[in-house]
Amino acid sequence: MNAGEVATKLNIAKDTLRAYSLELEKAGYEFKRNNRNQRDYSDYDLSILNAFLTLSKTYGLTLKEAASKVSSSDFKPSKRYQG
Repeated sequence: MNAGEVATKLNIAKDTLRAYSLELEKAGYEFKRNNRNQRDYSDYDLSILNAFLTLSKTYGLTLKEAASKVSSSDFKPSKRYQG
C-alpha cells in the first residue's frame, strides 16, 4: 500500500503518517521500500501503525515510547491494540 492508502485507513494526514513512520524507523522498525525508495506498507505494517497509535492515544505513551514498544522483536499486534 502507498502512503495515501495507509493514511486514509488510519484517518490521518500523509504528513502525519510520514512523521510516525520516521519515529518507528528511529526505533528500529523497517518498512519495505519500492524502486523509488518510497515506503511500501504491508497489512502487517498497518497493524503495527494501528498499535502505535492506540498505545499513544489510548494508553498515554509518548510517540517515542510507543515506537519502541511496537518495534521490539517480541511485540505482537493484537486486537487489543487495534484502535
